[in-house]
Amino acid sequence: MKLISSLLRTTAESIGTYWTDRIKKDYGIFLKNAESDDPVDLQIARKVYEILTILPVKLIKFCKTPTYNISYNMGLSKRFSPNHGFFRESMSDITLNADIFIHPDLPEDFIRQDGFFVDRPTQTLVHEIFHAIDARLGNVSEKQPWLGLSGWSETYKPGLKRLFVQEEGAPDLIGEWYYDPKIIALPGHGFTRFYASRNPGDDFADSGSMRFCLPDKLPRVKKEYFDDLLKDII
Repeated sequence: MKLISSLLRTTAESIGTYWTDRIKKDYGIFLKNAESDDPVDLQIARKVYEILTILPVKLIKFCKTPTYNISYNMGLSKRFSPNHGFFRESMSDITLNADIFIHPDLPEDFIRQDGFFVDRPTQTLVHEIFHAIDARLGNVSEKQPWLGLSGWSETYKPGLKRLFVQEEGAPDLIGEWYYDPKIIALPGHGFTRFYASRNPGDDFADSGSMRFCLPDKLPRVKKEYFDDLLKDII
């Protein structure tokens, strides 16, 4: 009976860490609970592994973000004032809100034209990975030619606009940078979604995520930019 009990316990522990172990083995990433030493929920860990398979392994390892945190204390994420996750360059890590795995549905602008649905965890994690890629490349999102693709300016100039969104129960969402609506309106230009118009960094991260998750939603000039940028990485 003791042997059976021991085997059952070992099997249970192995199942409980199976996906975190796979993530560590295949990608060199330590997936952990941000608030405690408790293991990450098995279904969340499985979903993270599933998302990582979308991207080339070389691209994931290029980021040099060896730790992914799952936070269970970030509260309910919102559509227009999202607290879905974040990347910290100083810590070389990515933190994801556990709530996006519990409530993974997204607005209609995340439904691909071919009918496939990209959920909130997928878009969020790949978005944060591209923030890490941006940092690894020396913050290319704040340099030309990226800035010119949307007419980005950190200071106001006549004719420029910036994002402003109000959502009940959330702080106003105001863009940190200004963009040129005339450039955005040109054929083959534009933003992937509202969140990308906050600043060039989020424009870069969102465009990068769409390059792999929703290629039909990525404006042509930005797709060409990423095809050129990534050709020596992947």
